[in-house]
Amino acid sequence: MEKVVIMGNNGRVLLPAAYRKALHLEAGAAVILKFEKDHLTISSVQAAGKAVQDYVKKHSQESQGSAVAELKAMRKEEFERE
Repeated sequence: MEKVVIMGNNGRVLLPAAYRKALHLEAGAAVILKFEKDHLTISSVQAAGKAVQDYVKKHSQESQGSAVAELKAMRKEEFERE
């Protein structure tokens, strides 16, 4: 889905109802904003948590190393990119 929306004077953007419904977002819900080079991604906190769980599960099954060490390395890489 793609839609053009207008940003208000104070920087607020209204997410269309269909998008909020698809992400299970209600008023007051927290979201994660991720800026990369030339685009912005908005994710629900639940989706981001699930992605981290899936990542840790995948890598803990593939390697015999510490999942915590891998997660720390991933976070360090993300920090260095920002």
